[in-house]
Amino acid sequence: MYKNLPILKKALSPLYKEIPDNTIGIYGKLYDVKNFDHPGGKVFLEISLGTDATSLFETHHLNMKHAKKILENIPVVGTYKQINQYDYTSYRAYRDIVFKQFPTRESRSMNFDNRVCMYAIIFMTIVAHIILLFQPLNYFWLPLCILSACLNTICGGYGHNAIHQLSPVSIFLDWNGLSGYEWLLEHIQSHHMHVNTEYDHDSVSMEPFLTWIPNRKKGFINKITFFMHVLFFFSENIVAINGIFIHRGRWKIFTNKDFPLW
Repeated sequence: MYKNLPILKKALSPLYKEIPDNTIGIYGKLYDVKNFDHPGGKVFLEISLGTDATSLFETHHLNMKHAKKILENIPVVGTYKQINQYDYTSYRAYRDIVFKQFPTRESRSMNFDNRVCMYAIIFMTIVAHIILLFQPLNYFWLPLCILSACLNTICGGYGHNAIHQLSPVSIFLDWNGLSGYEWLLEHIQSHHMHVNTEYDHDSVSMEPFLTWIPNRKKGFINKITFFMHVLFFFSENIVAINGIFIHRGRWKIFTNKDFPLW
């Protein structure tokens, strides 16, 4: 599915050139998942077809022993050469520590107090937005605008965390002018899996103006903080407009029954 988004296709295609579109690559093996009932739902399987999902497999399964046991029962239909040879040693050590503290799905979910806090912030955000729409330009307008922006940012944070768990709360990404569907592909498959590399959509999309990838020649805007903020201002608005009018790939999910409608 990453091929539906042009920049993402350009960034990730070199990694996945040996992997057929109907299989998923993990640890150098190609798996046929068409009959696999994934405990976390089918969405992650759908977005991983035709990709090397080793990093996704490592980072999205806290109970790795259980995940690997299930993986052994999925049909292997071939092999491929892994291009990204990441060292997960440190990550696995931290993952084991976290798993001991949060051993069950329930322990890793929001409790009642957290949910009340989230809904309270959502309510305050909506109220602040409504008041701001009818507020005249006076001394009260600017602080209300700043409060509204801060609350909206917190809602975006909830949306970011929710997209990793495929929770409906991820709709707050769309609330912030982003696209939950595109974040499934761009943010999860590219940015979090290949941070600050040539396979990181977030890093390569700003080149040659901004350069995040280590050991590359820095873009001229990197040296001037003011211009960085100006570029971010325009680029964030362009992302939203581009997603709405150009990235038609998101509308294909309406015909894909494996994706929840939200």
